[in-house]
Amino acid sequence: MSTPRVSVIVPTYNKARYLELSLASWRHQRFSDYELIIIDDGSTDSTPEVLRKYSDRLPMRCINSDHRGRSFARNRGLEAARGSIVIFADDDRVVPPDFSSTHVTALETSPGPWVMLGWDYDLLVEFGGTDKTISPAPIVARLLKERPQLATQLSLGRRVQAIDAADIDSGFSRIPHFLVPSIWQSFVGSIVEVYGDDISDCPLAWACGYTGNMATRRELLERTGGFDETFTGWGLEDTELLYRLVKAGARTRVLKEAVNFHQTHPRDLASQKWEWVRNAKTFLARHESMDVAMLIQVYFTNTSLPDACRILAEARAAGETPLVQAYRRLLISQAQQLATLADMSMAGDAAAALRRPAAAGSQTPLSKL
Repeated sequence: MSTPRVSVIVPTYNKARYLELSLASWRHQRFSDYELIIIDDGSTDSTPEVLRKYSDRLPMRCINSDHRGRSFARNRGLEAARGSIVIFADDDRVVPPDFSSTHVTALETSPGPWVMLGWDYDLLVEFGGTDKTISPAPIVARLLKERPQLATQLSLGRRVQAIDAADIDSGFSRIPHFLVPSIWQSFVGSIVEVYGDDISDCPLAWACGYTGNMATRRELLERTGGFDETFTGWGLEDTELLYRLVKAGARTRVLKEAVNFHQTHPRDLASQKWEWVRNAKTFLARHESMDVAMLIQVYFTNTSLPDACRILAEARAAGETPLVQAYRRLLISQAQQLATLADMSMAGDAAAALRRPAAAGSQTPLSKL
């Protein structure tokens, strides 16, 4: 068996219907010298059936594990990876035909340690149901024009599928009509406007890191130590990895040409926010620095990302003066307080929810608090 140039690492957990669309899209890659490593992190849905369906259609290797979380799953993927280049993607990402080749070309033509952050859009593959997301009216109108039989289902509050695996198998022509800009675009776009696509000189370049669409060399990941498995739940495990990569000398580029599409789906936003806060506390405890504290300020106050970068750049330029040292101590202390207060507030909300009598015929599972 020849060694592939690229290893694509995709962890998955109970997202079978989104994973199927993602795998359907990987069949269209023009770049063929890759292995697709899927780590099933203890799924209890139909994920095994989906993986079996595509096992002979893709250069795919599957790893099964107990449910240990994203960091653990990605580290298992890294251990199995054989390619000199590693691309991270998620189980709910649809990739266009030039996705892999764009990342590979960018890395192989850029000397030195680089991390490439691809661009993304949200892809509206489903509508209606209990999802509270507001879908743009023109997109809903287009769907109903294409498939008027769905009008009754939507009016009854049922969830309908706008794009399925068969649509992707037949090509990507429908996808552009169901794309909307993502929140990540506005977050990172504010940095790109100031620094350009090479954001290496931005003090918070690492804050733009996410493993839904990221590529770098395997040697750099192994030298840096992979993912910190003490990060649990949702959020920041990939940001913390990029923080260490940048501190180890990696440069960072936003690669808009390497775009993929995130399938929107219902989320337990309250639980995700709580998990993010707890991981933020872990992040700050691991790296008690001014820049990590500043990222927490961005999330919890009205400090914009460009303003935060400007302040950090000025502090770097000033050097280790008594004023900068005092400001660092103050910033870290405030960040610790913000994260702790948010954690306590969410814990209080969860406890209050447990004490409230459930509405007739409904129950809130503990896993959702």
